[in-house]
This record gives sequence, structure tokens and C-alpha cells, in this order.
Amino acid sequence: MHSEGPDASSALRRFVEALGASLDVVVVPRETSDAYASQRGAKPLLATG
Repeated sequence: MHSEGPDASSALRRFVEALGASLDVVVVPRETSDAYASQRGAKPLLATG
């Protein structure tokens, strides 16, 4: 799932919280994401607690 902008993020957070879960999102700047991925391997983009 790909969302852009604060409105989409807020809507996604409200949807997830309505399901009884919590949502923590970590944004990796695009200019560093390739180096980060190659250094650390694949990372989950969405994690619910």
C-alpha cells in the first residue's frame, strides 16, 4: 500500500486504529533509502503492534 501526503497518512492511521491496532510509520528519505536497503537488507515498510 502506498500513500502520499499527510491526509492519506491520517486516514490510514484512523483506519488502522479503528481496527484496534496501532500504526507506527518510519519515513526514510528517498536519497538515502537505496544505501540503507543495501547496507541492512530488506526492511518491512509497515508494522502494526
